[in-house]
Amino acid sequence: MTDSLIEEVKRQLKANELIKIRFARTMASEKESYITEIVEKTNSKLIDLRGNVAIIFKKRS
Repeated sequence: MTDSLIEEVKRQLKANELIKIRFARTMASEKESYITEIVEKTNSKLIDLRGNVAIIFKKRS
């Protein structure tokens, strides 16, 4: 997980509140740990995880 990825997720959450993150099928075994890390580092909330798509939300401040 790179800092630039986390920063981009923060920018998207600031602009949109609700975003979808798609994971490659090859990342199936790692996606839950990545999602947990993203949610923790961006202070957001996981709304749903279906297949390879995570939906996260952060209320605008």
